Amino acid sequence: MYLIYLRTAIAGLVNNKWQAIEINPVGSDSAFSCVSNPDCDIGISSKIITSEKLNSLVQSNAIKLSLQNNSQDPNNKYEYELGFDGVVFIVNRRNPVTSLTVSELSDIFLGKITNWSEIQDDINGPINVYIRTPEKSGTYNFVQDIIAPDKNLKGTVINDSLMLSSMVSDDIYSIGFVGSAFSGNTKKLEIGDNDNTIYYYPDERNIRSEKYRFSRSLYFYISNNTANEKTNDFINFATSENKKIQDILINNGFYPRFERLNNRQEDAIRQKANSLLNNLHNPRLTEYIKAIKDKELFQRNIQFSKGACQPNVHASEILDKLRKDIKPNQEITIIAFTDDTGIIEDNDRLAKCRHESVSALLKEIGLTPSRAIAVGEHFSFASNETEEGRARNRRVEIWLE
Repeated sequence: MYLIYLRTAIAGLVNNKWQAIEINPVGSDSAFSCVSNPDCDIGISSKIITSEKLNSLVQSNAIKLSLQNNSQDPNNKYEYELGFDGVVFIVNRRNPVTSLTVSELSDIFLGKITNWSEIQDDINGPINVYIRTPEKSGTYNFVQDIIAPDKNLKGTVINDSLMLSSMVSDDIYSIGFVGSAFSGNTKKLEIGDNDNTIYYYPDERNIRSEKYRFSRSLYFYISNNTANEKTNDFINFATSENKKIQDILINNGFYPRFERLNNRQEDAIRQKANSLLNNLHNPRLTEYIKAIKDKELFQRNIQFSKGACQPNVHASEILDKLRKDIKPNQEITIIAFTDDTGIIEDNDRLAKCRHESVSALLKEIGLTPSRAIAVGEHFSFASNETEEGRARNRRVEIWLE
């Protein structure tokens, strides 16, 4: 059971020369320690680096930032997005429950809800909770950050994802969480932010588009001082659109970075906006609904740091993909949002600044949006009660004619 945490190696002959790769999979936090360790070439993480850890690595000169906007220097990249994974909440196939909200998950994994009858009338039995190892599992930390920040999850600790899913498949009253690739013979639940929101099933499209709340990107982190000449070659191959690497991701239960959303998801966004409009009669929502009518949402949103007018480091990659995919004369509408931190007027101004910055980036690659709208905090993509939710709300959506 504990082999997953031991140092392992991949070795073999390459061009008649013996080559070896050491792998030490001890959790996402080790990726950031790797960046400052001269014996480590690549750190692998299922969570993005925090500002505190980034500042620490900058101070140690392991990472160089652009002096112009304190962002990733294109000539000294340290962060690369590999693809997507989703943490799924699983129950026994005989369990009639099909969906839960984030607040219900929080109450279950904190021991506040202990019987399935408190969730649904047609099942009565104790909720048997299984969790991953708190000290070592990045999956545990990821779930904890969303459903119960700074609190310890309660349940039977299982050291291996496959064993956890096997135990859930044998126990009708059980619930647990694993990476989407390890769900096995269980039932994956739809998850909603709260009682009045859309529920998303953790399928490939919802995970890849990040509509599913527990979607996460997979990252490579490297030091700008790496001495291994093969490191950049490997990174460039692993993050490319090469069919071979995409097949490797898919065959191992992960998802490539780019895929267009389907109509069902776009309809769900419209339904939520219309539902809010019926209750609030907000002119910003009215403008938003009219703007996206008969349009399709591009595969990725542009994200922003807290209070930032300029987008994060992945914007240029996303816009380059848009440039390659867009059809001749296809019109572009960009719509900017904020979280609900601060006052409405400031957020309205920030949203306007965000769509202006994205418009400028589009013009640099030869594209001009036909319409740009600042919605601000008036339509939340996720819950504003957590930092993770607020981060998802700081976005610019791209809609195509």
